[in-house]
This record gives sequence, C-alpha cells and structure tokens, in this order.
Amino acid sequence: MDESILTNQETSQMVGENRTEYVVDTYVALNEVTSKPAICILFGGMILTILSGLIILFFGKEENLILAITMLAMGLIFFPLMYFIIKRSLKKAVETNVKINKNAVLHFQFFNEKVHVYAKSDTQDGASDFEYSTLSKVIETNGYLFLFIQPTVALCVNKNAFLSGKDEVIEVLKSKVRKFKTMQKNK
Repeated sequence: MDESILTNQETSQMVGENRTEYVVDTYVALNEVTSKPAICILFGGMILTILSGLIILFFGKEENLILAITMLAMGLIFFPLMYFIIKRSLKKAVETNVKINKNAVLHFQFFNEKVHVYAKSDTQDGASDFEYSTLSKVIETNGYLFLFIQPTVALCVNKNAFLSGKDEVIEVLKSKVRKFKTMQKNK
C-alpha cells in the first residue's frame, strides 16, 4: 500500500484507487499496445514496396527489371522477416522487464486534476504526480488502461485491480485527457 499519507480533504477529492501488480501479462499487454503503430507502419511499407515493384515490373523499362525484382524481394522477404524480429524482440523485452522489475506494484490514486502513482519493487521505490493534461493519450482495452506519459512510455492500470471508483476514473480520463482511445477485443 502507498506509504504517503493523504489528508481528509485529499481523500474526499479522490475519484478512484487502483493497485496494479506488474506481472508477465501486464508487460505483454503493454507491448501489444505500444508495438501496434510500428507493425502497422511495417505492413504499410511492405504493401507499398510490393506495389512499387509490380508497377515497375509491368510498366517500367527493361533496364528497371533488377529494381523491380529487388523491391518485390524486399516486400516479400525482408518485411515479413522484420515482423518476426520485432515480435521476438518484444518477447525478450517482456522477459527483461519481468527480471528487472521483480515484484513491481503500482498504486494509483486518481483525483479530479491529477493521478498520484506510487511505485515499489525490488529495484525501485518512489512516487510521482501526473496532471491529466500532461498525458499524451489513454488507451483502454478489455483488461487495462494505458496512461501514456510519453508517446511510447505508458503506465499500465489493471482494470480488475480497482479498489474503488473504476467507472468514475474512466469518465474523468475521458473528459480530461486530449486523446482517449478504446481498443476492446471480442472475447
């Protein structure tokens, strides 16, 4: 539990409270959300490269044949290979995060204007306040709220670990954060 002491006034202003244990599933969910844009860009690059290769192959001159074949080969071999390399590196990142942040627990206290985060693990112990206006975006999935403090750095809030006020917190985040996105998966 958070070692910081709240005054009665602060407690009355609290919208909700959450205690999220960072486990393997937490890091996997975070990697899925943060890697999605990179994978979309990679897929788009693959499609553009293949289309460019086909256009050059069918409509280009004979001296452009090597360029067309190179582009097709890159689109069909290099980009899919990069997808698997990214997936493998994400898996290694999960393993590394689990080792580094053993027994990590984040205690979130949501107020009307800010969120207070107290982090404790085997390697760290500290607290920070984040005003909602400083969050770049929030992504909601079935199991988590991801509070992005930078474009690629997020805090994971397990939606099943709320001690109080889950619905109120979601409403406050929707109203206070510039970009709130819902990415619900069908169960």
